[in-house]
Amino acid sequence: MQHRQLASSAAGVSPPAPAWLSRGLAVNAAGLRLLSKLSWPALDLGLRVWLARSFFVFGLIKVTHWQTARYLAAHEYPVSWLDPATSAYTGAAIEIIAPIFLVLGVLTRYAAPPLLILTLVIQFSYRAFDTQLCWAVLFGWYVVHGAGPWSFDQPLLHGGGPVALDPVIAGWIRQRFPALAGKPAFALDGLPRVVIVGAGFAGLSCAVALRHARVAVTLIDRAYHHLFQPLLYQVATAAISPSDIAAPIRSLFRDAFNTRVLLGTVTAIDARANRADRPAASAVRLSSARDRRCA
Repeated sequence: MQHRQLASSAAGVSPPAPAWLSRGLAVNAAGLRLLSKLSWPALDLGLRVWLARSFFVFGLIKVTHWQTARYLAAHEYPVSWLDPATSAYTGAAIEIIAPIFLVLGVLTRYAAPPLLILTLVIQFSYRAFDTQLCWAVLFGWYVVHGAGPWSFDQPLLHGGGPVALDPVIAGWIRQRFPALAGKPAFALDGLPRVVIVGAGFAGLSCAVALRHARVAVTLIDRAYHHLFQPLLYQVATAAISPSDIAAPIRSLFRDAFNTRVLLGTVTAIDARANRADRPAASAVRLSSARDRRCA
């Protein structure tokens, strides 16, 4: 196995992950999914209560000491682009009303933006604290994703409502990066074709370099595996197994959607007809004179 990994790395291709690592990652992923189902609802509710409590307490203090709140808005913490009275009324209204909706999870996406704006105003117009930056990030999360499972938004608005942004953002990401959803990043029709004859070190290195290029790659070899020839003498002396120095070619490119691997021996390349001939098989046709043949 060690020598097979040497063969893959020498060709510039990452070797397949060991079986124990794959099993460990699968168990870890299953554990994280279970943990998220069990703990995320409680954590989400706790975050909403923590955020709402801070602002609701500030709002109650302002309402019960209204003259002091107006004095502070006019002299201690003035907002340059707002009248002091308007600033005091707006801040108190947001701090009293929005936290109630946030805790209950009712219209969360409508309640989070005022709190986010108020947090940014406090951060940049009053006093800057790291805690307020944390608040801003969490409010931004609720603007995009809404409240968690323990909220009234789930049964009433099916978790989103008319201003749900996460499906829009997810759709844009899937459209911009289709490979993340397991789809080809671009269509292969009409693209230049590259035919690589031989899956030796040079052929594999060429195919690896073209994995993300906008070309259709065809790799032809007379065997299904890449042979790491420098270790052949150890096979001859029975020091290692033949499978240790032979890496399957198809497995090396299973994630490269623009690369196909063919078994065969190329007997001729017809430059005028744009094709590579293989005996007892269909010819590999090239798309145009722009195409390249790598031997």
